[in-house]
Amino acid sequence: MKIISFAAIAAAFTATSAHAAILNVDFDNLTRGSVVSTIDVDGVTGTLQVIGGTNEAIVFDTGNPGTSADGDPDLGAPFYDILTGPTPGPQGNPAPGGAATALDPKNVLIIGEPDDADGADDTNPDDNGRGGQIVIRFDDLVTFDGFDVFDDVSDFVVNAFVTGTQAPIWTTGPFSLAYNNQYRSFTNLGYFGIDMLVFDFKSASGAIDNLQFVVDDEINEVPVPASLPLMLAGLGAMGFAARRRKS
Repeated sequence: MKIISFAAIAAAFTATSAHAAILNVDFDNLTRGSVVSTIDVDGVTGTLQVIGGTNEAIVFDTGNPGTSADGDPDLGAPFYDILTGPTPGPQGNPAPGGAATALDPKNVLIIGEPDDADGADDTNPDDNGRGGQIVIRFDDLVTFDGFDVFDDVSDFVVNAFVTGTQAPIWTTGPFSLAYNNQYRSFTNLGYFGIDMLVFDFKSASGAIDNLQFVVDDEINEVPVPASLPLMLAGLGAMGFAARRRKS
């Protein structure tokens, strides 16, 4: 498998002010089966670690999901919004007589299943049925603002940390999607000033996509104490008074 950094992933990186930029990360420009292990987008750097399965975060093409023996058809597009659609039928498709908000995410990110986990040699990616964690560690502070999650996740949780803290400072979940081919979007989370994200699938399969970040340039700058300008102004006034006395 080809190892790829986040450098090729960013769908948009748009300045919103002198101190912030919106970063929407998807995986559509990558090849199915690529392993994502590092982050490098417009100077925003970090690493991606996986706990569980193959210990690799792998790009999965929902438009070409493969078969049950080689791939994962349950993770094939389209997906239906759990908040707006009817209860899916047995195969994950919408029940007759109702329409759901459908989404075709193209590529998503999964935890890779070990080879032969389904009794056959795997040439196509498959998400790990026993879950695991995708951990992203940033070299600088960011704001995490949203993401999409897919498949029949169970008790899925996202935790956000800042270095030095044992407990998460922000959390979303736990929540579950009861059927295959469902998804849920989260926006405007505002996880401010964090440098680590943990996407915890617990003991179930699933995928993530459309990770939204705000790069906090202001946070990463060395702060100037509020009293410093006043102190400098006072020193300047004292020097001016001293010069007047000498003259």
